[in-house]
Amino acid sequence: KKDRDWVRANGAAGTGGSAGGATGKGIATRVVVKSYKTLLDDSIQLSKSLKQPALAGALPGLFVALTGGKPLEGFDIKRPIVITFHVDGKGEPLGAMVAVPVEGKEKFQKTLDAVFPPKTSPKGKAYEIPMLGKSVYAKPGERYFLLSDVPALVAAAKADPPDPVAVADVAIESLLDAVPEELRAAALAQFESGFDASMAGVPRDPTTPPAQAEAERRSQEATAAWVKKTVRSITTDGDRSTVEVNLDPETKRVSLAVSVRARPGTALAEGFASYGAIRPGFAAAGDADALAWVGVSSPTGEWLKMALGLIFESGIEGMKSAAADAAARGGAAIPPQGQAVLDGIEKASRKMMATPNLEVEVMVAADGAGKPRIVSRTTAEGATDLFAALAKIGGLDPAGPSPPDADGVMAMPVPPGAPPSMGLLDVPVRVASGGSSVVMGFGCADNAPVKKLLTAPGTAASAAPVSAWVDVAKLWPIVVANDPGGLLSDTADAVGGEGMFRLDLGALKDGIELRLNVDDGVLQLLGRVAEKMAEIGRAHV
Repeated sequence: KKDRDWVRANGAAGTGGSAGGATGKGIATRVVVKSYKTLLDDSIQLSKSLKQPALAGALPGLFVALTGGKPLEGFDIKRPIVITFHVDGKGEPLGAMVAVPVEGKEKFQKTLDAVFPPKTSPKGKAYEIPMLGKSVYAKPGERYFLLSDVPALVAAAKADPPDPVAVADVAIESLLDAVPEELRAAALAQFESGFDASMAGVPRDPTTPPAQAEAERRSQEATAAWVKKTVRSITTDGDRSTVEVNLDPETKRVSLAVSVRARPGTALAEGFASYGAIRPGFAAAGDADALAWVGVSSPTGEWLKMALGLIFESGIEGMKSAAADAAARGGAAIPPQGQAVLDGIEKASRKMMATPNLEVEVMVAADGAGKPRIVSRTTAEGATDLFAALAKIGGLDPAGPSPPDADGVMAMPVPPGAPPSMGLLDVPVRVASGGSSVVMGFGCADNAPVKKLLTAPGTAASAAPVSAWVDVAKLWPIVVANDPGGLLSDTADAVGGEGMFRLDLGALKDGIELRLNVDDGVLQLLGRVAEKMAEIGRAHV
């Protein structure tokens, strides 16, 4: 943790000296590889987990191609490698420089001269690398050799940079401030014009009903506006982005972290700070009975309000249309109490559309026989009002939901002709409400799972506002058992005893970070499923 905190404050590659004496100016991207040995070990482990033997030989094969089969004596395979990509004062690409760790200046110099034909030019000594198709200039040091296709870069760099702090097997840091403001603006304008053209070219289905077509149009416009606003904010206010990839040799766990940081005092920085201030009230994040869990807690911004509007307004319009159609066919007019119920549902729906914050969590579990069930909890203003309004339908329509029972749980009837869907719709959907939350249970044989989540306290305030985890080792056998085609029947034990997938979108001091972790069992499953799909493909051919 100490190393990681330091790196986040100073850059993924340590000090600017690690890139060859620069202070960061002119460097657009910096890549730090923990070592060649680390990459080799990772590729071997991944090849075993994914059952892809070719992966183990990919890295050695690359070096064989690079050196023409000759050993690169003096290359230190246990120390970090640093690659920097530079830009000029106008933000235009200038070239790349590689800091290659060596075991001694003379030893590496001799093998470099033997492997790559050297030549002398007015710009200095250069090496012809056939695989790259260009000349590379070098500056030797006792611990590092600096190599670049731009002689000015190696000439201005410190000859022997220190080892960088390497906290991940591979770390890639892009310094957005290296790109001038005018170039950012030009790139943004180019993106937006291309994006608008692509959205305008989306074909329309002429058979779509007018109301649905209008809803789709509004959804597309809102989504496009959100995408452009997000890209514009990152382009103008972003400071740097980082990607870190790591494979732990002991646990065999693979982690991927992607972060974006903002310049201080910008609107993007304020947005990140607001996101970091969210304290979710998730109740099922640590439930021991869960096989999978997803939680999202977010202020209802423009895009989320649009999504809620599409969901609720379509339902409201559907009820009004059904009533109007019944009256048009000569049916009885809606009685006052029925109209009051419809008005109550519309009022509660509009209150939920205007909620300042929406929190949703979904939990997947199973009973003793392995039958899956899904229970969700939605917390928002108007949620309990909507439940109360829906509960009144049962008193008017025998085909509607039954009134809440002694537990306060309402049973929504099974839709006629509903597909099995892993058994989730063979029993009524159970709904209950309490506080400002509504809980829904699918595939629940009784009220217990719904009541448990409804009364559970929010104990995960430290969780990221967007989080998910899946116990693949326990869930996958259930998925296979409910596979109607039986195509995956022989993959039930592919995961083994350990296979956890975790995802978190959390806050940093000046940004946000998406972190993904998977255990080795998940990789084994991916490899087995890919192998199975290949078998099916070959059989089909």
